[in-house]
Amino acid sequence: MHLEIYIDALLQGQRDYSSCALNGSSTSCGGSANAIVPNFFIAPITTPGDTSTYDYDAEQFLTMQSDGSLAAWDGTNRYNYAPVNHYMRPDERWSIGTMANYQVSDSANVYGEFMYSSNKSRSQIAESGTFFAEVYELPLSNEYFAAPFKASLEELFPDQDNFGVYIGKRNVEGGQRVSVLGHDALRLVVGFEGEINDNWSYDVSYQYGQSSSSTVYLNDFFAPNIKTAVNSTLCEADSSCIPYQVFTYQGVTAEAASNMTGVASMTGTTSQSVTGGFVTGVLPQSLALADDAPIVVFGFEIRDDKYERIPDTVFSEGQLLGQGGATKGVAGSIDVKELYFEASIPVMQDENAGDLTLDLGYRYSDYSTNLKEDLYSADTYKAGINWKPLDMLTVRAGFNHAVRAPTVFNLFSETTFGLWGGADGCATDAPTFTQAQCANTGVTAAQYGSINASPADQYNLQGGGNPNLGAESADTVTFGVVVDATEDLTFAIDYWDVEIEGTIAGLGAQLTLDQCAKTGSADYCNLVTRSPNGSLWQGTAGYINTAVTNLGEKHWEGVDIEGDYSMNLGEGTLNIGALATYMLSKETTPIPTDSSLTYDCVSVINANCFATPEWRGTVQAVYDSGDAWTVGAKVRMFGEVNYTGSTDEIADANLSGIQSYFDLYGTYTFM
Repeated sequence: MHLEIYIDALLQGQRDYSSCALNGSSTSCGGSANAIVPNFFIAPITTPGDTSTYDYDAEQFLTMQSDGSLAAWDGTNRYNYAPVNHYMRPDERWSIGTMANYQVSDSANVYGEFMYSSNKSRSQIAESGTFFAEVYELPLSNEYFAAPFKASLEELFPDQDNFGVYIGKRNVEGGQRVSVLGHDALRLVVGFEGEINDNWSYDVSYQYGQSSSSTVYLNDFFAPNIKTAVNSTLCEADSSCIPYQVFTYQGVTAEAASNMTGVASMTGTTSQSVTGGFVTGVLPQSLALADDAPIVVFGFEIRDDKYERIPDTVFSEGQLLGQGGATKGVAGSIDVKELYFEASIPVMQDENAGDLTLDLGYRYSDYSTNLKEDLYSADTYKAGINWKPLDMLTVRAGFNHAVRAPTVFNLFSETTFGLWGGADGCATDAPTFTQAQCANTGVTAAQYGSINASPADQYNLQGGGNPNLGAESADTVTFGVVVDATEDLTFAIDYWDVEIEGTIAGLGAQLTLDQCAKTGSADYCNLVTRSPNGSLWQGTAGYINTAVTNLGEKHWEGVDIEGDYSMNLGEGTLNIGALATYMLSKETTPIPTDSSLTYDCVSVINANCFATPEWRGTVQAVYDSGDAWTVGAKVRMFGEVNYTGSTDEIADANLSGIQSYFDLYGTYTFM
């Protein structure tokens, strides 16, 4: 078997609904303050050579005018970064695979599978920029300060000779950032299966899978180059330096821009090996509770999961300004040893009372890592019944206790910086939080009302793994009935309830910041660090800590309704199916000891909730001609959701009604 697929690129600018980077209220094009014409945060440095003495109280947010002078930024000088981003990447994929089966004897087979696939792609995003990433210490005598720029500094900061400068300049002269991506994957299975006797059989197998990835990141600004190229003293001492004339209106050349960028590369490998086997069969009739004896399965499984990510120095030190932070290396492995048992036990087979079957299952799992031999153990189990009192009616119910173990990445990833999208309620000259609430988050009285909001609505976070994580656990209860009304008509209704404890997740940056402001609790406020000027985005001194923990709880509850009908129509068959889900609750409790923080996401969309309507459903009709062609139609319907945020006016105005989508498709088989 061999398959090749080619996909052409599509840019966001080729679609009207994606060609604009919307502002926070979604009412107009917004974009980044890292603009074509640069913007600046500038303040005096009171002690030359020590950027920690940057005078945040005197800081001004300034923009360059067409004459090269500086003026207060009025919010209009932005860059619409959306059009040049890939909506769909160009992609080239191919795969090859085979399966084999060899009958050794009448009661034994050897089997095998092999699959290999490869994927190559190039991802393009908007041009890099200086992103106000760090403060550059520059004296008033810096020769790269054009005369109008220097005159503005002297006017705005009289009697000052040394400045800290944050630069917001988009690299439109140098072109877009590009990631060259590669993925390769293989899967190998070998096994031996056979019959022990008329009632028992076995299967023993080994499976190995590996996925490798490579990333080469091009045309992003390289931090050390910028620091040198804006300082005349440093640049003139370096023969390879080309001055970055960002202090002159439209002074940056393509040659200078190309000299500012760097290349970063990274590889990753994920592998899993699984050795397992089971025996299954029918227990002796002497153990039967009804006419049929129980059917059982006994098995074992040994899994070894490994993950390794190797970045170069540029990635690992976060030297590319458009990365939002360092990408650290990760390496680790998780070993799991398991024993399991399942049984289907006929309890009653009575002509009048009907058939009753009990399904049972149990699995013991022992986890260890390359750093900790006995990480933890877990017991999972299930019990279910199926009762068929009538030929047309089946009643079913079940209970399931399950766990989800942390991944290698959850356990071993180092702490790194990143970005989160949202709003700082203590920013702008009209904060949404009171002065007392902002003080909880680290805002001083002098800073209140003068902290700049991120023009791109992106703020810093610090996240990473946790080697002490345990598994999250879930209890699921289900109850339902199935009605076979006729030979061709079946419908079912099922109630389900899922409770998850110890969820592996961070508290969420927006929730952490908001709850710190509202409650002042150390549980939240210890995770908020503001920079000296109160910012959570300017530079890297301010951030929200979002490292994962086993802390939260979730409770999801709902009802599924399903129906299927088939009939002969002409020479073919018409099949109609419908499925609907009614959500009763979708609750999240970030900290179990504080029930006041519990929120329900049914019919709600906001910073904490993905849109989950109370009702959603699908109706599908497929006609199979019985010959070469098939035609089908599908209607997908989603109930209304309410936007409970305060900024996105498009979401507020357009999500209150029922949304529906109609799909029409067909197939034709040649030869």
